[in-house]
Amino acid sequence: MQKFIYLFFVIVLASCATVKTKQVVITPVGDWDYTITGTPNGDYAGVLSIVEKESALTATLKSNEGELPFTNFSFDKATNIAAGNFNFQGTDLTFNATLAGEALNGNISTSGMAFPFKATRKVK
Repeated sequence: MQKFIYLFFVIVLASCATVKTKQVVITPVGDWDYTITGTPNGDYAGVLSIVEKESALTATLKSNEGELPFTNFSFDKATNIAAGNFNFQGTDLTFNATLAGEALNGNISTSGMAFPFKATRKVK
């Protein structure tokens, strides 16, 4: 009987040792509720949509005023920084934000001015 109990514990311990932990992949892909505050034209809010297609990221800012596609968009997995550029009413803007959990925080900048950008991931 003792051998059976010992064998049982050995099997249980061995099975625990082979369990793999799930690796969390940090990605900006998805839809984000965003706000941009303090601009000369007031505050903006809407949805930032980030899509991955064929290992490339694309992004679009959507609001009541329409859609603004990014001319380029990237995400650095080592630093968790998302970056890109887009044009709004003839002005080239630069986007930089850090991904932390379910939040993107950074700024939209142009010509030496920077405006706070905050976003939270939309729940599916």
